[in-house]
Amino acid sequence: MLRSLVGSEMCIRDRVRSAEQQRCNPSPSYQLLSEKVGCQLTSPRQCRLPKLAYVVPYAKHEVEQVLLLLRMWQLASYQPCQQCVNADLILAGANQQAVATLVEARGRDKTSPYCIGRSCTGPSQGHCWRDIFDLDLQLPDKYDRYGAGPPNMFRMLFSSDVMGRRGYTAMFWGEPDTFPVRAGWLDGLFRKAIDMHHGPWWELGTVQSFVRRNQNNADRFLWHTNGNALYRYDSPAFAEFVSQAIPEGMEGAFDTSLYEHRFGESKWGLSRKLPLLAHTNIHLLHRFGYTEAVKNHPQDLCMPNLKNWTERWPGVFLVHSKAFGALLKCSRCCETSSDGFFRATKLATGVLSAGMRCLYESHEEPHHGPTQLC
Repeated sequence: MLRSLVGSEMCIRDRVRSAEQQRCNPSPSYQLLSEKVGCQLTSPRQCRLPKLAYVVPYAKHEVEQVLLLLRMWQLASYQPCQQCVNADLILAGANQQAVATLVEARGRDKTSPYCIGRSCTGPSQGHCWRDIFDLDLQLPDKYDRYGAGPPNMFRMLFSSDVMGRRGYTAMFWGEPDTFPVRAGWLDGLFRKAIDMHHGPWWELGTVQSFVRRNQNNADRFLWHTNGNALYRYDSPAFAEFVSQAIPEGMEGAFDTSLYEHRFGESKWGLSRKLPLLAHTNIHLLHRFGYTEAVKNHPQDLCMPNLKNWTERWPGVFLVHSKAFGALLKCSRCCETSSDGFFRATKLATGVLSAGMRCLYESHEEPHHGPTQLC
């Protein structure tokens, strides 16, 4: 007897909810910005207002990277919103020690809109974030390490009520090395959350843009959606899917596990899995979509420079790339590189091009003060 890995009853309820949202007319705008009365949000008649949680997961050793990200968001070129959005910022620390370290650091930055404490003198966050929360995920010490931390943190967000009953319909998982490339990036992300609200998707993300060294299992890595993506948060069926794909205590990349689970439980390669187990979750493939809003490790950041790259990709709002972070810290990689284009074929054979080596192996310290593009 053929069976689905995700409970049929939950899938039926999920389809009913999707059908109800699709009956709403998504053409009227959800967004209303009035200078006289402040930010107000309205939804089309009989439609539930979407609500986005932007989650920044971090461990203690990533606190400085989170602070860099918050400082970047204060610059006019990268401010989160230019319109009205129904979104909260969740700074999700792996444990109490990580959260305490970040809170203490934010308290010292008294002029920042992300300052926390009574001594803060900076402007309020205004209409970009409805609220900002510091969340302690209470990750057990045995999981607080590379390889085990991210999958277990991600699983916890879907397996328990850790984000509270705040009515989130969508969640963006944005690791500290996920950077905006233009102002109004949160506006663009919220529009994708509206699309998800009216569509069938459980996940909207991007594929990897290059093959890592010694990475020949392309069926798992080339087509999987990178974990820095938008997820449906009000679907019990998707929560069940996550719990099956990411078992407690898992080590490794949770995004590839989510991808593999679309095709079944087996750890075989897709060439063997599809003929045998395609019936298990194949009916859920339409729940997973690709979007240009996020780029994962783009190869052409230096063709010929970062400014030109953002102009060539007007639909991209966020980039997951430590290389992008290196450029933001005023790395001179693009100026010193002779080849500009980062060749996937060289990476596949374990040979980094000059540009990629400079970006991914850069150890330059960030300049003090506001982050600037070189």
